[in-house]
Amino acid sequence: MPISTTISTPGALEAEFRTYGRGNQFSWAGFKALFEYLEDVSEDMGEDLNIDVIGLCCEWSEYDDLADLIEEFSSRSELPSGPSPHSLRYQFQKHMDLKAVRDYVERHCDKWQEQLLADSDEKLEEIRDNTILLETEAGGYLVAY
Repeated sequence: MPISTTISTPGALEAEFRTYGRGNQFSWAGFKALFEYLEDVSEDMGEDLNIDVIGLCCEWSEYDDLADLIEEFSSRSELPSGPSPHSLRYQFQKHMDLKAVRDYVERHCDKWQEQLLADSDEKLEEIRDNTILLETEAGGYLVAY
């Protein structure tokens, strides 16, 4: 007979993750959103769920904001034209002084970010169509790919 633990709060879910050394996997808002989602799934199914902490860590990713989410999702499909500011920063650090790097990134990051977010509603709809997307109360996102 298996031993089971009842998880009835977001704090209990976070504690279960800590048991597996994964307490920092999500923010508090992320744990809360994940708990609410799992609770809804359990109620819809009419039965308790068996939680696989490692499996949840592999399936779910948390993003702090919309820009991070769209950038990651876009990298899986189609990126906006032009290189990522992160790769630009690395290339310039190898060849130029930090002030030149900072100036270049400041000039081009905003344009790249604007282009990335220009169709954010459309991108969010595409993400919702292809994943499970949860919004956290802190303005972040949890996504199961």
